[in-house]
Amino acid sequence: MEVKINARLFFMGLITMLVTALAILFFFRTAYYQQAEENIRQVAQTISIAYDSADGSIALDSYAEADYRVTLIAPTGVVLYESELESTDGMEDHSTREEVVEAIKNGSAQSTRRSSTMGVDTYYAAVRLCDGNILRIAQDTGTMWEIYNKTLPFVVILGFLILLASIFLSFVLTRQLIAPINKMGADPEHIGENVPYPELQPFADSLRAYQLRERQNEKQRKEFTANVSHELKTPLTSISGYAEMIENGMCRPEDVRSFGARIHTEAARLVTLVGDIIRLTQMDEADAPPTLEKTDLARAAAAAAELLELNAQKAGIEVLVRGEPANIQGSVGMLDEMVYNLCDNAIRYGRPGGHVWLTTGVDTERRAWIEVKDDGIGIAPEHQSRVFERFYRVDKSHSKETGGTGLGLAIVKHAAALMGGTITLHSKPGLGTTITVSFPAAAD
Repeated sequence: MEVKINARLFFMGLITMLVTALAILFFFRTAYYQQAEENIRQVAQTISIAYDSADGSIALDSYAEADYRVTLIAPTGVVLYESELESTDGMEDHSTREEVVEAIKNGSAQSTRRSSTMGVDTYYAAVRLCDGNILRIAQDTGTMWEIYNKTLPFVVILGFLILLASIFLSFVLTRQLIAPINKMGADPEHIGENVPYPELQPFADSLRAYQLRERQNEKQRKEFTANVSHELKTPLTSISGYAEMIENGMCRPEDVRSFGARIHTEAARLVTLVGDIIRLTQMDEADAPPTLEKTDLARAAAAAAELLELNAQKAGIEVLVRGEPANIQGSVGMLDEMVYNLCDNAIRYGRPGGHVWLTTGVDTERRAWIEVKDDGIGIAPEHQSRVFERFYRVDKSHSKETGGTGLGLAIVKHAAALMGGTITLHSKPGLGTTITVSFPAAAD
């Protein structure tokens, strides 16, 4: 960063110096030319006034200066006097010269002509005198370039010194600029308290938020690892205990069948748990978003009700599907799994003789939604914000009886997020729970 800032400051100083030099040259040239035009106009006026006052009897040689050329031209174009020549014999006719023609017509004129051989511009000022002759004053701008050439070495030296000073100042200013940032980075734990510049506050806030998220993620990873270990240990302990009893002949022959059933139940629970863990891990580590296609929430609701029909009958709960087609852009597999878990969770925590309603529709804001409602035990307010966390259970003893893994709602939350959905939960203890998941409706 320091090198980039130094380089940019150096190039900025260099470009500024070049632009300044060009600007000075342009304004100097413009100002010089304007001054030259004004000077020869004033000289022409001064000489013409003196000439007219003396009735043409003055000696023009006394007005000729080194930088000006004085010419007296008759109305016919014949040159009567030329300050740079001893004799005007043989000089060409000047009646067609621009400034002479205009001076004869309007009384005064100015013009500029460039000499291709000399490479300079010549400014002319012409005035019609009282006797009808034309007084013309001329000045070459070559003197301006001579002045500029004389000052050029000093300008170059000054520019070089300015460039060296800018390099030195860029290093000093850059170090002063970077020092507080380095100090801020040296103490990342208190980065929000050591922000040297207001412009860095959003960066510090983002970094602080990232640190908090990382700490939270680390905490969740540790909790997840501990929960996974605990959840795996319980069925494995049961399986190991029953198997050991059978192996050592510690159970009666008539109990072998029941022990085998218990081993099978715990193994099935273990398989389900491992499957849920793998599914969540796949969602977490997906390198690319899921492939989305047009699918119907009503279809997913009907499919979940059909798959869970036997479970619902065993629990004494009636599952009802209602509503209208609601198409979304989603992953068919994720959507089916999400609706299945919501319905399965509602059945597990329902009451015998109760109901589970699966309803779909599209609201006025063109969002498709699916609602899973039950009249079961409900969720206390203090638990409602955490039920979608992994392995979080409101009633751990009841969850063991129902065979839940504690990952169903976590999978629902993750799947909904991957498909752009939002989840809302409403529940009252003893009156049941309603979970609604909404998605942007697919285009027709």
